[in-house]
Amino acid sequence: MKITLEDKLKRIKKVFGKEVLHTLVNPQVSSQDVCKYYKTNRLAYSLLHSRTNCVHMAISRDLKYKEEDLFEGAKFVKKYIKQTNAKEVLEIACGRGANTLYLARNCPDVNFEGLDISPAQLSYAQKNSKRINNAKFSIGNYHDLNSIKNDSKDIIFVIEALCHSNDKKKVLKEVKKKLTKEGILIILDGYLNKSLAELSNNEILAKRYVERGMAVNSFAYYPALVESANNLGFKVIHEEDATEFIIPNLRKLERLSKVLFNFTPTAKLLVKVLPFEFTKNAIAAYLFPEIMQKKVANYMITVLQTSTT
Repeated sequence: MKITLEDKLKRIKKVFGKEVLHTLVNPQVSSQDVCKYYKTNRLAYSLLHSRTNCVHMAISRDLKYKEEDLFEGAKFVKKYIKQTNAKEVLEIACGRGANTLYLARNCPDVNFEGLDISPAQLSYAQKNSKRINNAKFSIGNYHDLNSIKNDSKDIIFVIEALCHSNDKKKVLKEVKKKLTKEGILIILDGYLNKSLAELSNNEILAKRYVERGMAVNSFAYYPALVESANNLGFKVIHEEDATEFIIPNLRKLERLSKVLFNFTPTAKLLVKVLPFEFTKNAIAAYLFPEIMQKKVANYMITVLQTSTT
């Protein structure tokens, strides 16, 4: 029997309780919260998500999850590096550096740089880049890119991290200053796919649980983000709705999270013992496939180019 979104929300309430869930949906998410989220979930990402230091979704175009699909985003960036003959590439919010390191190994004549606000995440990147001469990593916040020279980067990319920003327009402004003439910004991320007025109460609640479970304050409405980019002098040169291709990865994570919700007595004990940052991430994993398939949210690949007009 298929479990509905309503069934899932009831199970979550039974395990966590009303008071705990109330604390989950109300607080605003800060950059410190994002750092705490990734620090607490370091082991979970390594054991349950990927052995390759990837902390993002796999894009499985054949609709069958394979771990190598975790590098489809990096391969997409590589295509633009080759097309534009890019020499200077920056990944903002690079996490553990898996994508930048993949690209550095495959594009030895290109200089790569990665920035991230989380020391816990960046430690992996710095350790794994010791023998790679064309990649460097440092602490940095994509809301303030003063450490990067203006007009110095041919391509800047960000994978599943712009969602953490509470001021995405500021990030876009910072990025535009650092790009060369006709430079390219590549974004892979999840968005709100419908206006709040179009959502049911259960869909709104599930959206909030997923957002907070992933240390996201609020998913951006995709058309609004594109409009902001256009107003800042970017033009869209490619966009693709890749929602269906991340569903296999989401279903894998959902299966793992079911352990927390299928056995209520055990789950209640685990909730008391495990860090809240970990267990609320399990809520997101449990609900995310449903809100994607109901088209509450979507996953977009977007390429923006600085306009010369």
